Amino acid sequence: MLALSIRNECAFLDDSIPTPASDDPFFSAWTRCSNLIVAWLLSQSDLGDNVKIFMLQHHLCSIAQGNKSIDTYFNDLNSVW
Repeated sequence: MLALSIRNECAFLDDSIPTPASDDPFFSAWTRCSNLIVAWLLSQSDLGDNVKIFMLQHHLCSIAQGNKSIDTYFNDLNSVW
């Protein structure tokens, strides 16, 4: 939301800027801005998922049995799921 606020685009989310009629000269510009915001929001959620996946992969790679019993080792692995 901060990035949208900085770019003065929060009004697209809270409907402060109403959708213009399809014959309005600003309709195509409004649609383009609206689509840009939706694409940005979707890419941000994908980024968050990628970070979570990386952290899970890192955690899985760091688990080793070492001196642990097989039960403890299995529980460590199973805790990631």
